[in-house]
Amino acid sequence: MQSNRTGENHVSHGAARDEVLFPGDFLCTSEEYLPGKNVSEDGGNLYSNALGTKQPDDERLTMNVSTFKKKVRLHPGQTVFGRVIKHDRGTYHIRIGAVSTPGSMPVETDETVTFRERGRNDHFSDMLIGDLVRAKVIRTGRFVDITISEPNLGVVRALCHRCRNLLVLTKNGLWCENCETPERRKVASDYSSIYLDGEKR
Repeated sequence: MQSNRTGENHVSHGAARDEVLFPGDFLCTSEEYLPGKNVSEDGGNLYSNALGTKQPDDERLTMNVSTFKKKVRLHPGQTVFGRVIKHDRGTYHIRIGAVSTPGSMPVETDETVTFRERGRNDHFSDMLIGDLVRAKVIRTGRFVDITISEPNLGVVRALCHRCRNLLVLTKNGLWCENCETPERRKVASDYSSIYLDGEKR
């Protein structure tokens, strides 16, 4: 995971046991537990590597993340959540971790989908590696393509590319309060709030 992240910008004082975690969410410090299954350490803090719930093991003093085991196939029209893992020649590769299903728990999937950048301008910016995005599936088959063109689609959580602090949304775009620098993304209309089962986080 990226360095110099601060846990306070993910889940304050760690997530509750039954809270849904996303990759990159803060769990605890390395002084409290050692990293276990689906957990990584960075800068003295432990972070989730998967969609799931917090599972500390007090006997082994390890922190684990228990994932949702149900797998789903992606279909056009579905809303998905994922993290940008690669950017190559105008194409973004996004690792999908969850499919939104209103009225039920999110379900886990393990697909890598693509988003093709269609040009930049002052009103439509791209995404960066590490961003958490909400998107809609538009094509499946050998490759899965997504779109983020609708107002509620796009980046829902992003970190500063310098210090890895959580970016806040202002009237002029995304802003890092630590570095005091702006960044541009195509953000969802509810940036910093994540919908999985009809409720805001």
